[in-house]
Amino acid sequence: MMDGAEPAPRQHYGVTLALLTVAGVSFAVMQTLVVPALPFFQREFDTTASWATWIATGFLLSSSVLTPILGKLGDAYGKKRMLVISLAIFGLASLAAAGAWNLASLVVCRVLQGAGAAVFPLSFGIIRDEFPPEKIGLGIGTVSSVFGAGGGMGLGLSGVIIEHLSWHWLFLIGAVPVLGATVLLALFVPESPVKFPTKPDYLGALSLSLALGSLLLGISEGSHWGWTSAGVMALFAISAVMFYVWAVIEKRVPEPMVDLRTFACREMAATNLTTLVMGFSMFST
Repeated sequence: MMDGAEPAPRQHYGVTLALLTVAGVSFAVMQTLVVPALPFFQREFDTTASWATWIATGFLLSSSVLTPILGKLGDAYGKKRMLVISLAIFGLASLAAAGAWNLASLVVCRVLQGAGAAVFPLSFGIIRDEFPPEKIGLGIGTVSSVFGAGGGMGLGLSGVIIEHLSWHWLFLIGAVPVLGATVLLALFVPESPVKFPTKPDYLGALSLSLALGSLLLGISEGSHWGWTSAGVMALFAISAVMFYVWAVIEKRVPEPMVDLRTFACREMAATNLTTLVMGFSMFST
């Protein structure tokens, strides 16, 4: 290269954005694809409606916990690396879900699929690190928009797939494009040069998972076991204890999953309370 010549660009930004968009759409579709099919799974596996709901709940629960962990690891070890890993887990878990033989195995696969939720924060990080300033807004806006679009596609495709194919295709639909995008991302997207040491809040993630899991299990089984039964009361007690443990951990770790001081803000507290009530009402129905 001659002195004074401009260095060759590290990547084609359009290719990177296209691959990130495909991955985002695949995750968004998979998030909602099974929701209209829950009554079908209830009949298919001869289970109750509350247990069938865990096909969706397990996915959302693991997504909420794994996303900040994988995001932190991306900051420390490379956003592209963690994006490839999370998408590979998501794609392989989707293939495994297509071959699930009972409800328990399907729920486990859905929990593993939750790792794919990191596609959005990691994609935003890659765009901020790699794209020129004039393209960052377009890139983040494009990837953000596919979350809603993919979710709508999933709701519409679900009934068509169940009626004309089989439930196995619900998961193959998401697995094939995301695995293809994973390979192409590994080959053509450079690793982000921006890294800094950070420590994921593993204890906080574990305690929050136990708190939410026991709470949701108690709510889902309250109408069957009895709201005052020993099993349900024990689950609520475990949840309360684990929420307390989680709060203590979040106050002491240097890099918490959630900065609890934000809950002291009146506007933030009102928004969180509204979201919580809406989530519980949806789950209980």
